[in-house]
Amino acid sequence: MCSDKQKPVGSIVPGSIQTGDVENVSVISVNGYYEKELGAQVFQQADALLQKGKINFIIDFSACTLINSPGVASLLTLTMKVSQDFRGRVFIVGLDALKTKVLNMAGVSSLAEIQPTLSDGLKKVKESNS
Repeated sequence: MCSDKQKPVGSIVPGSIQTGDVENVSVISVNGYYEKELGAQVFQQADALLQKGKINFIIDFSACTLINSPGVASLLTLTMKVSQDFRGRVFIVGLDALKTKVLNMAGVSSLAEIQPTLSDGLKKVKESNS
């Protein structure tokens, strides 16, 4: 048991997302722990973008602390929908080496384009939209 003043060691911060436009490019930013429920929220936001005709957008993982297996699965489902159903592209930015390796092994990187930074992702989206 922990007192109110103590946090358990290794506690996981619940995740959240923010959406917005950066330089006229739609960006979904992931904060904290990316798991199944947060993946569903990202999917909903991405689907709303797709319905508005925005088929190329960025998912920014620079503030993401951890991705679990169901989170990876939801990301794979999303990238499949965007690339196969809408002929669009998801650009994933802000990954550390471990997250990059996991997404490569899961096949996400074959459907999405991974860029190191938001700035790099913005350039690629703008090239895709031209």
